[in-house]
Amino acid sequence: MASDKKIFYRELPKILLLIVLYTLQGLPIGFFLSSIPVIFKKYLTYSEIGVMMMCTMPFSMKVLWSPFVEFYYSEKFGKRKSWIVPM
Repeated sequence: MASDKKIFYRELPKILLLIVLYTLQGLPIGFFLSSIPVIFKKYLTYSEIGVMMMCTMPFSMKVLWSPFVEFYYSEKFGKRKSWIVPM
C-alpha cells in the first residue's frame, strides 16, 4: 500500500502536466466553436450552422475512442502507425 502512494506521488507531476496540456488544447477549439454561430449567423441558416457544428463531433468524442486506439493496434504496422495510416 505504501508503494502505491509512492508511485502516485512520483507520477503526480506528469498527471498534472497532462491535465494542463489537455486544457490548453481544448481552449482554442472551444473559443472557435463558440464563435462560429455568432460570426456566420447573418450568412447561413441555423440548419447550415448546425451541420457545420456536427462536423466537430469526432473531436468531442475523442475521450471515448482514444483508449481503443491506444490499446488495440497492429503489430505489423506498430503502435503509432496503426492509427495514423487509417486517418
